[in-house]
Amino acid sequence: MGPNDATGKRMDAEQKPAGIFECIINTDAAIVHLSPEQGSYRDCFGDSMPLALTLRNMAVQPINSATVHINSSSGQAFNETFALNLIAGDSINLVMTQPLALLSTFDTVFARVDVAQDGNSHNDTIIHIYQFPASALTIPKVTEDFESFANCSMDPLCETIECSIGNGWFNEKNGEADDIDWRVSSGVTPTEFTGPVTDHTTGSSNGKYIYLESSDCYFKTAMLTSPCIDLDDATTPTLTFWYHMHGGSVGSLNVDVLDSSGWNLNIFNLYGEQGSEWKFASVDLSAFTGQIIVIRFRGTTGNGFQSDIALDDIGITHPPVSKFAYSIQLDGLTVDFVDLSTYADTMTFETGDGFTYGSLPLSHSYAQAQGYLVKQTVFNQFGSDASIQALSTLGIEARNNDIYVFPNPASDELHLKMNFPIQNMEIFSSTGELVRKMNIESASNQLDLNVLHIESGYYIIRVNGTSLIPLSVIH
Repeated sequence: MGPNDATGKRMDAEQKPAGIFECIINTDAAIVHLSPEQGSYRDCFGDSMPLALTLRNMAVQPINSATVHINSSSGQAFNETFALNLIAGDSINLVMTQPLALLSTFDTVFARVDVAQDGNSHNDTIIHIYQFPASALTIPKVTEDFESFANCSMDPLCETIECSIGNGWFNEKNGEADDIDWRVSSGVTPTEFTGPVTDHTTGSSNGKYIYLESSDCYFKTAMLTSPCIDLDDATTPTLTFWYHMHGGSVGSLNVDVLDSSGWNLNIFNLYGEQGSEWKFASVDLSAFTGQIIVIRFRGTTGNGFQSDIALDDIGITHPPVSKFAYSIQLDGLTVDFVDLSTYADTMTFETGDGFTYGSLPLSHSYAQAQGYLVKQTVFNQFGSDASIQALSTLGIEARNNDIYVFPNPASDELHLKMNFPIQNMEIFSSTGELVRKMNIESASNQLDLNVLHIESGYYIIRVNGTSLIPLSVIH
């Protein structure tokens, strides 16, 4: 009971169908997601960016057709119509046939959907801002200790502090892709009982690291992306880094990987207090071998000022892979070597006759026509690898009934020279199977063969039905 005998009444909530201003809408198509995510997109993936969007039916009638319009601040405009059978409440992913060309260092993309008799225009459009930083490809032998960069401000001003890093590492734009930046710093962070006291690289107050300043910056996300990393020849690539997550309100640390299909989220994640020391993390990247990738560190502050997160000594690593090829010159005793190893910093090369080189020799002359075992061992800071090949055919090229065969082993082309005309030639496998046969109409003293389509292995060449020459094919 109130003044003037007023009485209060309890109102019951009544559920209404979806609509605008209590009106039921028969047709309503909404764009709920646009891919790629807003932020940076590296040009190492090509000179264009694929676009895809998620369309949801927000009303009661099925949607049978939708036209998606793409417009950008760089002047690009195109559209595509999709035949659908999208019932109420369902979503579908639509991939645009035409990609967005990378015409400038940034672009604002407007994606809009048109559906016949759409009763709600408020959810038809989504806008993303993209940056396209240039990035050279690097192989997975990258380490970043941040020692060469200038310190950024420690002021607790959240989004207003922007920190440029360099060496291909890129802080996403505040207010667009994320909220705050990873900051380069040294020594202690401004707030007690959170953050590191020294860096990890040098263990001193002068050493550099990157961190999130959490004072008055609660529940804020920072995204740092790596240079483009070429894993085309990689077999066991690994991401390594040191992290520091100390404080009563520490948030989360996540690692994502961008490949040609989009972002792969949370290949590593950690939440909350992890102690006051630097900790080591290792993440297997073998799932991305053969691709170009970008790595993203996504850190989020917690609900208080004791939630500084720090990173140092980030590495995209790969143990070395030993590999070499050889060919034997016409004298049958001089061998030419080609280094095919990857990710190696140093090596030793043993020719099998008592000589050891600190690098792979272009050629080496042997004293006797016999078999030798040649060994290459390669090293880098992440490990070592070795490979051995047998020079079992050494000396064969010299002469066999006045026939010269070179190079032997062969990988692409094989050359035969004789002191008499070559009328026919046959190649047999080690099991006696005929692999190739040629009859020479205009007999010549020289024959050139393409052996790219012959599998690696040991073979016998027969010339004019009598002369036999061993042959090795290596691809």
